[in-house]
Amino acid sequence: MRLRGDPTALWLGACIAVLGLPLVIFGVVGWFSRYASDDYCTAGIVLERGLVGAQQFWYTTWSGRFAFFGLVSAIELFGDWTTRVVPAIALLGSVAVLAWALVPLTSRWRHPTLVSVALAQVVVFGMFASVPNLGQSLYWETGVLTYALPIALLVAFAGWLARVLVCGVRVTPVGLAGAAVLMCIAGGFSETNLAVQAAALGLTLVGVIATGRRDAGALVAAALIGTLMAGVILAVAPGNAERVTRSEYPGAQVGNILLAARASMSLLGLFVRRFEGEFRPVFVATGLLPFALALAVSPKACPLRNQLLRAAVASVVVVVGAGALVWTSLFPSYWVLGFDPPARIEMVAQFFIVSAVAALGFIAGRVVAASIHFKHLPLVAGVLALTALLSPLSVAFVQARQVSDAQQYAAMWDQDDQTLRQARQAGSSDAVAVPALPQWWGWDWVGPRTDDFPNACVARYYGLAAVRSVPVSASTR
Repeated sequence: MRLRGDPTALWLGACIAVLGLPLVIFGVVGWFSRYASDDYCTAGIVLERGLVGAQQFWYTTWSGRFAFFGLVSAIELFGDWTTRVVPAIALLGSVAVLAWALVPLTSRWRHPTLVSVALAQVVVFGMFASVPNLGQSLYWETGVLTYALPIALLVAFAGWLARVLVCGVRVTPVGLAGAAVLMCIAGGFSETNLAVQAAALGLTLVGVIATGRRDAGALVAAALIGTLMAGVILAVAPGNAERVTRSEYPGAQVGNILLAARASMSLLGLFVRRFEGEFRPVFVATGLLPFALALAVSPKACPLRNQLLRAAVASVVVVVGAGALVWTSLFPSYWVLGFDPPARIEMVAQFFIVSAVAALGFIAGRVVAASIHFKHLPLVAGVLALTALLSPLSVAFVQARQVSDAQQYAAMWDQDDQTLRQARQAGSSDAVAVPALPQWWGWDWVGPRTDDFPNACVARYYGLAAVRSVPVSASTR
């Protein structure tokens, strides 16, 4: 790939560099992540019962999320240092998988690899720059594994399907089995992602059948079968009933379906308005950057009339499809929990909203590129891109200011961690008091009473009888 002497390739490279800056800062802040809340519960159980015993415990007493508990337990066997690298891996992996999935769609344009990477960065940046709670969505090991990872697996399948539809990749029996296994695993991370996955595959199957592509239809059908298998495994878990009873959730009652459906629709509209209102610079960048990319690299072989028709159809598919998936991501929380989805769950909805805005921006750019014959169009695209890049630069600057706070929190956490480990080595049989930490993205690390959550999980993890916090002024911090 030649960059020298090609202005379009050069500014594509500049876009990738600038878009990567806030993602790098996110990763730096994530380096100072530490165990919090449920992390202690899963880590304590796997240390106490082993990898297999932990799966039995969670499946029978709490939830059927077999893929999540299997992965998080395996990771936590390596120690608490994994929290430092998981955010960076999630960011890098999300960009890589999304770019890989986009390559078949950009293969006929100029600089397809650069365009795919830039578009992937736009979506990942837009999602994490506008989530309601960045800590619970990216920096919290439990949150990012539960909700971000299955999104990446679904995107990976979408890339596989794109290669079948666009590149003519053959679908083999082994491939069908692999699709079923992949989507079964992806569906085993959370009920929210399972519902979204089933809806996405169901809509895709209808669309593929309409095109007459039997090979692609078989691949999607296999993936849907794997998703249904995951649903069965989750649904029959004995721990579900105990979790609902212990947490006093209303449960999945038929009488609440209509109410949950209405609440999900209302929240869908609120999310779209929030993205446009509260995160306007990010919203503009998410749409304007793909628009500029399309101006610069779209082929002009297709007649304008055909381009307009394709753009109209694609826009309807994007809006309706994204709206349906966002609604689906919100419905399980209202139906089962009976209240607004927790902030970390809202990341799933935000992914589809951001993706839709980026897709609509790119579609609009293709239409304009086909409508205007202007030799300096790449220059115009470059100016628009540079304007839009002010948003990721601003986000990077704001996030960079969080590094010192994150570093300070990590240092205090490490000090308390050492105190608790020393108490275990000393054979303490009383409740161990540790200096309280500042709230971490809305959560207390350890509460002042031994029966506060997650004190019991923290005590189990360190092998202590009980743990509680004391104000910093009354401690030796």
